[in-house]
Amino acid sequence: MSNLTKNERFRNLLFSWPDKAIEVMYELYFDKLVIISERLTHDRNASEDIVQETFTLIWKKHKELGQSHQLSIQRYLVKIVQNKSIDFYWARTEKEMLHAAYLERTGATTREVPSESKLIATEKSILLRNIIASFPPKEKQCLLMQLDHEMKVGDIATHLGVTVKAVEARLTSAKKRLKKYKASLE
Repeated sequence: MSNLTKNERFRNLLFSWPDKAIEVMYELYFDKLVIISERLTHDRNASEDIVQETFTLIWKKHKELGQSHQLSIQRYLVKIVQNKSIDFYWARTEKEMLHAAYLERTGATTREVPSESKLIATEKSILLRNIIASFPPKEKQCLLMQLDHEMKVGDIATHLGVTVKAVEARLTSAKKRLKKYKASLE
C-alpha cells in the first residue's frame, strides 16, 4: 500500500471514526514517538507525557486533520512530538540555568553549585541557543540534531527523510549564520 493511500485511509478514518483512528495510530506509533521524544528530552516520563499530549491534540483536531492533505499523518505526529520535545528540553534547561544563577547570586550552597567558569559557559550556551532559535526551522533542526545528539549528516538525512545534500546545505547555511554572531559569543 502506498504512503499516499495509507495517509488517505488514516485521514478518512480520523474524520469518520476518530476513536478507532486514534486507537490504531496509538498502537502503531506510540512507542516510536516516545523514542523520538526521548532522544530530544533525555527523559522517558516526559517523553511519554509529550506523546500522550500529542494524541490529545490529534483528538481535538480530528475533523480538521481528517480533511484530505498530502502531508502524512505519521509525519505530522513526528513533527508535533519533535517540537514539543524541543520546547520541553529548552524549558527544563532554562529552569536549571535560572536555578543555578539564583544559587550563585544568593550565595546558597549545594553540592551542584556550578563554578564561575561553568556559569559563563552556561550563559554562552544559552546565548548560542537563543541565536540558533532564530534560524529558519529546517536549519535549526539539522544543527540541533548535530550539536545535541552528535548525529552524522547521513543519520540526520535518514531521520528527517531528506537527502544528504539537503542536510549539508542546511548545516552550511546555519554555520554561516553562526559566524555572524561569533563576536557576541566571545
